[in-house]
Amino acid sequence: SESVAVKMVARVVPYPAAFTSSGVVTMAEYYHEKDYINHFYATTKQDSTINQSDLKKQIITQLIENKIINNEAIKMKFSVEEDGVDLAINKIYESNGGIEEVKKTLTELYDLSVDQFKDLVRSQLIREKISNEAIEKVTARHILIRVDEGATEEKVNEAKANIDKLATEIAGGASFEEVAKRSSEDVGSNEQGGALEPFSREEMVKEFEDVAFSQPLNEVSKPFRSSFGWHIVKVEKKTGFIHASFDGWLSNLKNKSIILILYKTSVGSSISSNAIKVVVLVVVLIIALFSAL
Repeated sequence: SESVAVKMVARVVPYPAAFTSSGVVTMAEYYHEKDYINHFYATTKQDSTINQSDLKKQIITQLIENKIINNEAIKMKFSVEEDGVDLAINKIYESNGGIEEVKKTLTELYDLSVDQFKDLVRSQLIREKISNEAIEKVTARHILIRVDEGATEEKVNEAKANIDKLATEIAGGASFEEVAKRSSEDVGSNEQGGALEPFSREEMVKEFEDVAFSQPLNEVSKPFRSSFGWHIVKVEKKTGFIHASFDGWLSNLKNKSIILILYKTSVGSSISSNAIKVVVLVVVLIIALFSAL
């Protein structure tokens, strides 16, 4: 039962909703998450679209993930200082009409206090710190000569001849950046001399990822083909020490963790598309609402 009396007792007595090897998820934590999410959907008149059974499962999953992430952050000696949280919150105030306007929005849309919102921001900052500092990322430039997957052999060979010519030019001393500006067919990055935003694993097609993460720094790769065409890559920087994407890293930790869910969240129903990752979505919506971070 989720009566008012049960919720009141759960907030006083630390009854567990789930045990994990990284910590205990309490019913009080569960009810807190569920209440502000339901308040948002009710206020925005979307409550009829939410499957409550699926929502319960997603909340428990998210809380378990938070325990695992926080535990790993401690092991890595990663922390988010109060000053960092305050700085993020102050940016939100400055860009959204001040503290009173933010308080009003939090209360009306989510029934959250500023302190509760700060807790959400803190959790998000810890995720970002791990993603930005621990997850392996590559900063690279590339040159692309496009060729369709179903292109004729003649077209494939023509594109290969073009990329070979550019690779030879760079090997002879030409600037990778200038050649990319002039000849790369990747619209957007070509204007930046082939520069790509830092990326982690699973963000690029496999052929590109395999080369980028194995390529020595400041060396130009041999031409290789992906579904987009022929590439050459120059890796300029590598950061991080976890050789996986954030999601892959977290999934692996969950698989290795001892997890015992005590609170019955469903009656064998599958997760509907409306509820997929709804907890993460609402946190992002709150922060995006204030043009956060």
